[in-house]
Amino acid sequence: VVEGDCFSVEGQLFGNAKEGEKVYALHRDGTISHLTIMKIEESTTFAEQVKKEEQDETPESQGQRRVKLFFSRKDILSPDWKYAVITDIPYQIEANVHQAVENPYLLGLSRVFFERQGEGEFLNLFFRELVRSHYLVAIETDGSLPIGEKVGSVTLKAGMKITIPHVTMDRGESALPVFTDWFALGAMDQQMEALNQQKEAGGKRETMIAGFPQIVSMLTKGEGFVINPYGPQLFYVSPELIHNLMSSPGYQSEFGEAKVQSVEVKKDAEVLLGYPKENEEVEALHRRLISFAKTHSEIAMLDMLLKRDESGTTSYLIIVDMPEEHCHECFKEIYESCRDLLHRVPYMDFVTLQRGDFAKGARTEEPLYLRD
Repeated sequence: VVEGDCFSVEGQLFGNAKEGEKVYALHRDGTISHLTIMKIEESTTFAEQVKKEEQDETPESQGQRRVKLFFSRKDILSPDWKYAVITDIPYQIEANVHQAVENPYLLGLSRVFFERQGEGEFLNLFFRELVRSHYLVAIETDGSLPIGEKVGSVTLKAGMKITIPHVTMDRGESALPVFTDWFALGAMDQQMEALNQQKEAGGKRETMIAGFPQIVSMLTKGEGFVINPYGPQLFYVSPELIHNLMSSPGYQSEFGEAKVQSVEVKKDAEVLLGYPKENEEVEALHRRLISFAKTHSEIAMLDMLLKRDESGTTSYLIIVDMPEEHCHECFKEIYESCRDLLHRVPYMDFVTLQRGDFAKGARTEEPLYLRD
């Protein structure tokens, strides 16, 4: 709701918030607004609040209250606030061993899952975040892991024994426990006495970061996994749900086999070109593209623009200075290395520098990568 220079949103608050606090608004279109809370108002009357406090709280509603938050209009980057999550936890578009794993969007959506599960749009968004998220998985080894070749990566020793603890669900199903953050993982240490006994006997607990495809590869036939089995909100991903998710068009477009096709652009076709605005997605793409170019000696230059065609489709245009004869294979590799970052803008177009004369006028800055 627009109120003068302010913009207000109303919703359910879990935990605490305070005026002046820096927060992030995570929108379903991939936009992330960086905001400061200007004012907080309770949305319920005093009588309603008292009545609510008299009711027994469920684990899902514990600490929950309805509030209205006010922000400056100039900081709002998306008009779409349906299913938006406001949090003080930074959204991590890619896993980083130097930062604690957090999944604020999935956590926020999970807190209202049972209230919203009848809404198709919500379910699509929830499952999209479920397969995009990075999770912590606890493993046990018979000794410490070897020193890695690079930060966050190790090669396991031949013969090393690895055990992945499992939990048993209410109906007797065995499930692999995974965790959205270190707080949820810590709850396991407090409740799994068997794990503590194994550690005392000489086993060493290690933690790995895994995405949805990697987690699925760890499962035995007919097995599922459970997110945050010890709270704050448990969610069981059954084998049937895993099958349905992996068979969906959305999953295949994001994790299935990459397809690169040549398209001949009409000579008089109108396209808009420019540099994309800096945001978490663009910054992550820049890092990934530079890293790729540095490890491929055939690339002399690489740059990235934002492109909008006559149909209104927006894509990242990647311009690469390299030999024409191997460009299609390279384009596919670039896309494969970046596709997990394509949230707000889901498409990538490629062109070699030799064929990219149409973009000369738009390239007013130094290229993203230039070989020394």
